[in-house]
Amino acid sequence: MIFLDENNKSRLAYRISYRIENEEVIKRPTFVIDGNTGEILLKYNNLDTISKVLTGSGGNEKSGIYNFSDKNHKAFITRIGEMCFLENNYVKVIDMQNSRSANPNETDPMYYVCDVGFNDSVNTAMSPALDAFYYGSMVSQMFQEWFNTSVLNKQAILRVHYGTYFENAFWDGEYCTFGDGFEMFYPFTVGDIVAHELAHGFTEQHSGLIYAGQSGAMNEAFSDITGEITEAYMGKNDWFVGFDVMKNTDALRYMASPSLDNVSVSHVDNFTSDLDVHLGSGIYNYIFYYIVHELKMDIKETYQVFLIANTIYWHPFTDFTSGACDMLKVAYDLGKDLTPFIKAYEVTGIKPCDVEKHIQRLIFRRPISGIRVSAEANPVFELGYPKLVGNITVIATSMCGKVHIKLSKHNMLTEGDGLEADTLLGEGTSEVTLGNLEESKMFIKLSPESRESLENVTLRATYECDPFFIAESYDDYTLHELMCDEDYKY
Repeated sequence: MIFLDENNKSRLAYRISYRIENEEVIKRPTFVIDGNTGEILLKYNNLDTISKVLTGSGGNEKSGIYNFSDKNHKAFITRIGEMCFLENNYVKVIDMQNSRSANPNETDPMYYVCDVGFNDSVNTAMSPALDAFYYGSMVSQMFQEWFNTSVLNKQAILRVHYGTYFENAFWDGEYCTFGDGFEMFYPFTVGDIVAHELAHGFTEQHSGLIYAGQSGAMNEAFSDITGEITEAYMGKNDWFVGFDVMKNTDALRYMASPSLDNVSVSHVDNFTSDLDVHLGSGIYNYIFYYIVHELKMDIKETYQVFLIANTIYWHPFTDFTSGACDMLKVAYDLGKDLTPFIKAYEVTGIKPCDVEKHIQRLIFRRPISGIRVSAEANPVFELGYPKLVGNITVIATSMCGKVHIKLSKHNMLTEGDGLEADTLLGEGTSEVTLGNLEESKMFIKLSPESRESLENVTLRATYECDPFFIAESYDDYTLHELMCDEDYKY
């Protein structure tokens, strides 16, 4: 290249650049070097923006003070030159400067001189802005890494220092907003509260649960539960809602015992239509707690069921019963045992629905492919057949390993069901053949022979006609002619 120096003299030069990326910084140093002398004529960073690990301190006198650089999960801020901006692809933090009036033109993120650090301490909290940025990033990362989705359909905008002595936080359809607290609360930018408000945004953009009655209680519970899964993602959850934000009591709400606050309920018999949605949230909160803590189902797998229900099945007016039924459908879709959910419904007074009609049907000559089978995912299918069928062969294949097949009169959706001697029809590896069938349908359950997950499993069923079948009606005769024709069968 030809380089013009400060004296407008042309010099033959080479431009060399390389990229550096580690836990501390991402940059692209670039040099312009004189082609004859090797002199460095110019050096600069050729990365328009630099991602830098968030450093500094957060927390309050109850949570304790911590350094963000010591956290297991890192959050990256944007650095341009010497300035650091509280913004990344996930979140942006805006300073409300103790005002309640939003300036529509004020959309710039908070910033500071990187080498100097940031200080917005208030009400014993080291930095509500850094806390909001960090926890907002963690919620977004968790949704992406664990569930391959986004918490919001756009960058989350978190507004801090809202109002004077404002003791609350809220989602308004556009922003998550956090007050600095006063007598009862510390600043609201603690981990599970940030997650709680972002989860309201998720619910609004998916199921749209109405914020009243039972659907409102479910809306609140999903946000509380999201706080717990975010804590679990960062290390360990505590089964308290807002423990770190409360000054004079342990928590806002208690997942393990909702009635501990003397106003929340954990059983549908105690729910009334005029009950505040925060107090009614105890029912679904306790379902989540009971499944994870008492029945030892993995917290990530349990939350996935709630998340998918909120994404696909729930609608604005979903109530406790239909919402619980929807979660059973999700659990079935994921190949999970329904027992933990049914037991949790029993202790909260919710009658579980029968999801047998939701079971996917296998049809002769129509293989089902792309099935995932693992230790956690044991999918169940239904196969119906007429009396004219003699032997039936069920075949499950995978390029990744062997598939174990169980055939039963019962649906096998709950622990032990369909596996008793009088209901289990047969089992085997990769292929099972049955004859002398009395029922009109059977259920098929797949599991891996080893602990390894099997992807792209294909399931199919074939049959042989009963040579001694006697048609008792014209319909029987017609069906026999159709199904037992060699061209049809294969």
